Amino acid sequence: ESAAESAAESAAESAVKPSVMRVQDLAFHPPGVEHPLLSGISMDVPAHSLGLVIGRSGSGKTTLLQVLAGLCEQTSGTVGVVPAPTPGQASSFGARPSSTSPSSPGTTGGGRGAKFAARMAAEKRVVSSGGGSSGSGAGSARGTEKLLAPATLEQRMARVGLVFQFPERHFLGQDVFSELTFSWPREPAFFLEQQALRTRVLQVLQAVGLSEIDMSLAPWALSGGQQRRLALAIQLIRQPTVLLLDEPLAGLDWQARLEVVELLQRLKQDCSLVVVSHDLREVGPLVDCAWEMAPGGTLKALDSWPPTTPGNQ
Repeated sequence: ESAAESAAESAAESAVKPSVMRVQDLAFHPPGVEHPLLSGISMDVPAHSLGLVIGRSGSGKTTLLQVLAGLCEQTSGTVGVVPAPTPGQASSFGARPSSTSPSSPGTTGGGRGAKFAARMAAEKRVVSSGGGSSGSGAGSARGTEKLLAPATLEQRMARVGLVFQFPERHFLGQDVFSELTFSWPREPAFFLEQQALRTRVLQVLQAVGLSEIDMSLAPWALSGGQQRRLALAIQLIRQPTVLLLDEPLAGLDWQARLEVVELLQRLKQDCSLVVVSHDLREVGPLVDCAWEMAPGGTLKALDSWPPTTPGNQ
């Protein structure tokens, strides 16, 4: 397959691939701060993709994730997030990637670079026009446009998951079971919901490779890789449309890093991921779209991956 053929194929796929999160002209200027932390940010996150945000430390990457997740309210601009699919529509976690899914880790070559460029070009056309594609995908795109209407903070918190950097520092439960069920309703009236959540927990633990874990263990007794996968499981139980991850490989040994990267590849089957990371060697092969955060909190889309300019590590 030539690079030109790959680019044409990817452009056709991207043209009908709907966005699940749309950010338009977002700014964040908290009280008491002289300059905005984020300014003029616009981005589209396609369905079942991994978007990477790179940039120097202190440029505002973590702040951006917190605003997108609804933990902070933007000063201006909008964030639209498509609601998560109903349980009947949701695919099962841990499904094997299909032949049409993005390149697996380790895939390199001109074809992949051409596909990235075509995908980003298609995304820019959608952002600039505010509309979808023509042909058979047009109706679906128009329907998605309605779902991408600006979301409230409550809607964003319900539809977006956020895994902090070093999430194990934020564990609250005395054991794995209480950590997984920390926010569950306790009243008897919610018995059916509790049963559905238990089923969901089993599915998610299977997906993240923790199905054999002892639920009575303290979270801090797990290995670093297991703790990171537990943090992912806690968010996945909520079935987010978009999962945000802040430096998911930070502090892990090589084996744990490999496990997390393989898990991120599988998770693209069920939700879209936006990852902030300096670990480009491991995360880079999974990237479908990318942005660079500049000092001062401005964001620009990258036309190629890996970037042609020196890395921001």
